[in-house]
Amino acid sequence: MDNHVTVLGGGTAGWLTAYYLIKKLNYSNVTVIDSSEIGILGAGEGSTPILKKVYIDQLGLDEKEFTSKVNGTKKYGINFVGWNEDPTYEFIHGFELNGYPGYNSYAYHFDAVLFAKFLKEKTLELGGKHLDKVVKDFTLENSKIKKVIFNDGTDLETSFIFDCSGYNRMIAGGVYNSEWVSYEDQLLVDRALPFSFSTDIASKFANTSAIASEAGWIWEIPLQNRYGCGYVFSSTHATEEDIKKEILLKYSDKELSFGKLIQFKSGYYSKVANHNSVAIGLSTGFLEPLEATSIMTTVQQLIALPTDLFNSNFQEEHNTVVKSLYDQSMLFIRHHYNCSRNDTKFWKDYRELELPDTLIRVYSTVMEIDDNVKEILNPARGLLAFKKNNYQLILLQNFAKKELI
Repeated sequence: MDNHVTVLGGGTAGWLTAYYLIKKLNYSNVTVIDSSEIGILGAGEGSTPILKKVYIDQLGLDEKEFTSKVNGTKKYGINFVGWNEDPTYEFIHGFELNGYPGYNSYAYHFDAVLFAKFLKEKTLELGGKHLDKVVKDFTLENSKIKKVIFNDGTDLETSFIFDCSGYNRMIAGGVYNSEWVSYEDQLLVDRALPFSFSTDIASKFANTSAIASEAGWIWEIPLQNRYGCGYVFSSTHATEEDIKKEILLKYSDKELSFGKLIQFKSGYYSKVANHNSVAIGLSTGFLEPLEATSIMTTVQQLIALPTDLFNSNFQEEHNTVVKSLYDQSMLFIRHHYNCSRNDTKFWKDYRELELPDTLIRVYSTVMEIDDNVKEILNPARGLLAFKKNNYQLILLQNFAKKELI
């Protein structure tokens, strides 16, 4: 295929997209545009088994090389701490529940910057191209993007473009001004303060930890050389200074390195596929870090692409698939906060927050023998992000009893 495909953004989503386009969809003329001046966010360091299923098992990345180059560890699930009235109570949400039989049901932890670098290396080996430039604008023709205009006055013609520009959201949210669908009424957290500390991890098999805290929760991701952590919180309930004090108190025996505060709004764009463009990853939207749904939905969005980007009217169906994936993931994340913890204002406010009607309907059947969850969620193309037993486990553990609400 001689049509030129452009990928805007060189983070995890950008290089995942470029590698997939060349290796899976057989596009030979793919250029990734990013800027060393801007850099990448590099915060997401956890995944779900779909990353292994697609990129290791199907597309041929070497697992040993991958884990070595990204300081990776194998992730078998999430260890939840303090998500009910007992702050010491722990349980594991393991991947054997998530419906990936035959793939050993594990995912990965990785250094996100090293992961993007690794994917870049493998994409360039396949013949992909890279431009280190800052994008200034776009030229449109009949509502399609025809040229990418750079700050240095040069441009690049394109037949199709993927917006992987992260929170910049240059195309779906910029060029086409797509409608933003907000989940802020259900997902209260809107900030994350990353931090890390060095460690020597003997085992390369580990779980992510999700530790319920005063104004949100803390993730701990074990890599081979360090723990990558972050406090996800609600700015309505705490300031950055409050959160940093709490972190320093909890980790008083560690030498911590703090990253830049990340601000986000939970939601997505209703139209991520517009004319000859598709947004992938953070450019489509974001929920919050819980359950690593961001990379999961990125891979699912790529799987949903048609083989022929140029001669198929797939945009409407693709937008329906993305909406379904975000709605499902939002409900499952919201489900975690329906718990018996109520010792601070943050947790009390969640206890008093009205549940979405669809989640109430899921609760009405999740403890029954017959599995009607899929019928209730009605996933597009049958892509069920989380199954009945995922809901069931979280529900029972968050209350440590069988009463539903």
